[in-house]
Amino acid sequence: MPDKPSIRDIARASGYSPSTVSKALNGHREINSETASVIRDKAAVLGYGGPSAGTVRSRRDHPHPRRLMLVRPDREYSPRRFSAALVCELFCEQAARRGCQVIYPAQKETDGLLRLREAEADGAFLICEEKMLYRPDIAGLLMSDMPVVTIDRRAEGCICVSPDLRDAVREVLAHICGLGHKRISLIGRDDSREDRIFRALFLREAQNLGIEKPEDRLCTLPDDSEQDLERSIRLMLAGAAPPTCLLCQDDLTACRAIELLEGAGISVPEEISVAGFGELPESSFLKPRLTTYGTDHRRAAEEALRCLLRDIERPLWRIPETIRIPGHMVAGGSIGPCPDPEREAKKCADQGERGRDL
Repeated sequence: MPDKPSIRDIARASGYSPSTVSKALNGHREINSETASVIRDKAAVLGYGGPSAGTVRSRRDHPHPRRLMLVRPDREYSPRRFSAALVCELFCEQAARRGCQVIYPAQKETDGLLRLREAEADGAFLICEEKMLYRPDIAGLLMSDMPVVTIDRRAEGCICVSPDLRDAVREVLAHICGLGHKRISLIGRDDSREDRIFRALFLREAQNLGIEKPEDRLCTLPDDSEQDLERSIRLMLAGAAPPTCLLCQDDLTACRAIELLEGAGISVPEEISVAGFGELPESSFLKPRLTTYGTDHRRAAEEALRCLLRDIERPLWRIPETIRIPGHMVAGGSIGPCPDPEREAKKCADQGERGRDL
């Protein structure tokens, strides 16, 4: 006896996506009657024994738990990506409270997403690195008619929930400059579009605040290794006009920078100030506590779930957009007043010597 045809078989034969075929066979109202009729006829020809036109009822008439597909990277998130990982955890918690079922694709198989789309996932919540957006299964998901919400990574046709980077950079730089700092160096990365946006925002706000030569104070780390960070800090401190403040793009880098500086006998914030972004839990245990900028993770999770459920229930309302989540300043003790000019001249010479010891 031949095997029963799958949703993918019917999709291939009818020319529609697996998601559209599945919705048509299960009576979604968003599928027009002409398309549904073509798909059901093709399914009948192939011998599909699923629901027929006379027995299928709309999902709104027959409520069921929404099945939300959670797509995460192949590897565990590093602490640098803590914010997205926490939003993921809160998203699952709130989805369960609203009676939704969270399902996970097989991470080791490239067709895992396709199989779950066939299994009637209603929508997808996507957390991944930028390079994953070009993976065939992820690209197929983004091009399908399934509602998708992403975190931090903008993808065409999707809703993206993201921290408000502009306000974050502006508020942190204003706080630092308010303490007299003008020589501020940015330590960041160039891994993604968001990294490049962060850097551009730093340069714009730095110019508005009168920071000296901001383009000359950019430090891009090739990876997460402590050796690269140590080498970069050493070079900055050995310069003719070393920075009075290090602004790190994430809290993990800021915490490592403080450890390296104090290991070389350079005190924070008396001799040099350090700030980060992300409100990593470990940053609150530092002495002094790290000055950072936090995101409202719970609100980000709530917005992601709200938008995803709305687009599932009302597909005609769907509009690709970026939902920006405001954050808050966490004023710790790692930023202090800029030293006076006389002390500053002596500090430059001393730091140059000690920077070589890092």
